[in-house]
This record gives sequence, C-alpha cells and structure tokens, in this order.
Amino acid sequence: MQKVFSFIIESFYWFLTFLSPFLGFGLVGLFLITAVKLPIIALCILLVVGGVLGILLAERIRRKYGCSNYWGRILSTPDIWPTPTDEQKGKRDEKTPSSNLENKKLDN
Repeated sequence: MQKVFSFIIESFYWFLTFLSPFLGFGLVGLFLITAVKLPIIALCILLVVGGVLGILLAERIRRKYGCSNYWGRILSTPDIWPTPTDEQKGKRDEKTPSSNLENKKLDN
C-alpha cells in the first residue's frame, strides 16, 4: 500500500513539474496569437516545445532528486524554522519560555 501511495505522490509532483514549462510556453503562445497576430500553428509549436522541455525537466528532477524531495525543498519555509548558524549553536533564545524559566530559577 505504501508503494502505491508513494507512486501516486511522485506522479502528482512529476505532473506539476511537467506543467511548469508547458503552461509557460502556452501562455507565451497565447500572447503571440492575440497581440502579434501569429497563426495558431505558432501556439501548437510552442506547446510541443513546452511539453518536450517539461518532460525532460521532470525526468531530470525525478532521477536526480526525486520529485517529492524537490518540491519539498521548494515548498519548505526556512524563514519559520531557520537552521542555527555556528554562532547560535549552544546559545538559547531568550524569547523561549523554557529559557525564561531557567533564567528565573538561576536568579533566585
């Protein structure tokens, strides 16, 4: 069951990675058709190019990192959970309740 679920998750993220260049080239094609008055074949060509680049990008990411790991790094929030630097290691944040309690116990 776990393999099936992980396959579904990986497929979902692969599809998201594929859609990025595909939709980007599609939007450029729509702009070129409406603003520059190019024929619809230009949209078709750009969609094919976007699809091929999307497949190549998604496969490269899947092989190199794994799609769920790749999107997990993109969607992570390091500003909420920063990694401590070398200077901060060993020091407690003065705003945390546990450090305030320990400071009060040491003062008494």
